Amino acid sequence: MTSDEAASKRVAFYQELVSGWVTTQIEADKQAMTLSGLAIGLLMVLHRSINTSHGFVLWSLAGVAFFMAIISGIRVFYVNARYVEHVIGGDDDIQEAQVLNQLSRLTHLIYGSFLTGAFLTAILAVISTPFIQKVGAN
Repeated sequence: MTSDEAASKRVAFYQELVSGWVTTQIEADKQAMTLSGLAIGLLMVLHRSINTSHGFVLWSLAGVAFFMAIISGIRVFYVNARYVEHVIGGDDDIQEAQVLNQLSRLTHLIYGSFLTGAFLTAILAVISTPFIQKVGAN
């Protein structure tokens, strides 16, 4: 195998590796956004069983957390699309480290918001169940 063939294989391998990583990241972000949307629907169902001010506060905070996850995911897609456009266009002014740092922070915000919303929703579901309410009343 010549050095050109070896270099070509390394480039092809690296290209597939990057493509797989990007696809995985995008799918994970899309799943978090989809689950956040479903969770907001679940919160609408749980809203009927909220009888206390604590429950309303938990409900509100969980809704805000899921909404932040969705908005952050949309922002990740926007920033990523602008970054790819600049790279394809040969823009030398783009600050790659800054963009990647922003994408990393947004991704952490997606997952943090989603997990916070999931935790608050779980607490809300537990305190809203009739059995727990009956035991607490006795």
